[in-house]
Amino acid sequence: MKKIFITVLAVICFNSYAGELKSFSEVAKAITNGKQLTWVWAIKECTSEIDLPDVTTAVRPNAVMLISNERITASDRHFTLNDPSLPDTPAFAYSKYNLQSNGQALLSITLMQAKDYSKVKSYKIHCELGKGLTVFD
Repeated sequence: MKKIFITVLAVICFNSYAGELKSFSEVAKAITNGKQLTWVWAIKECTSEIDLPDVTTAVRPNAVMLISNERITASDRHFTLNDPSLPDTPAFAYSKYNLQSNGQALLSITLMQAKDYSKVKSYKIHCELGKGLTVFD
């Protein structure tokens, strides 16, 4: 009985950890199966028109959409007091994530004043799935 219990427990543990989704089709399948995704951006591995910091961020977007099985789009908005562009100033950062079927990824960020949602700045960061962007289910 103990062996059966341990075996069942092991199977549950192995099936409950977050797995890396290495292709667009794996990410798309996870979305169609209703999985909550975590997008991990290693910003320094990406390119942009701005200087990129050596920062890695993990985000669970609050909205995700699979479009024609060719593009995945997601978004997130969060409140911050720590953005370098607005030190000690309440702000909202709106992030839009796009993943194309060829693995190209785009992170678009818009920073807004919290008091009136006026735009402070926006910029784009270009990555690839497996190089700068990792998605987990």
